[in-house]
Amino acid sequence: MLSRLRRLFSGAPAAAPRAAARAPAASAAASAASSASSGIGRRLGVPEPEGARDLVLYKFDACPFCARVQRVVAQLDLPVPMRDTRTDPGARTELTRRTGGAQVPCLFIDGQPLLESRDIITWLEAYAAA
Repeated sequence: MLSRLRRLFSGAPAAAPRAAARAPAASAAASAASSASSGIGRRLGVPEPEGARDLVLYKFDACPFCARVQRVVAQLDLPVPMRDTRTDPGARTELTRRTGGAQVPCLFIDGQPLLESRDIITWLEAYAAA
């Protein structure tokens, strides 16, 4: 913020607003579709987003990153079973046993874990587009 004020008062051009750099939703879907054919699964270390996959999302409701993934699942209308690690102690135990930690969100794709909400969303968008 301080650097922005300095630029403003020094007469230097201001940086473009962040909103202008965002791509429209249509191009994001196109990008996801092209990612599906470019080895996104290999890049993320999980199965490719093609064909039928066994999916399970581990989450808890107060987690903002989980909420982001859940919104995308709903928008894409994907049937993804979810296990809440806060309300189901067995889910937390299972997640810890399989990944070595309790980090959520975690999407299991054919039994392989994918962590990080952005990676999960990228994979789900490619899966829905395939």
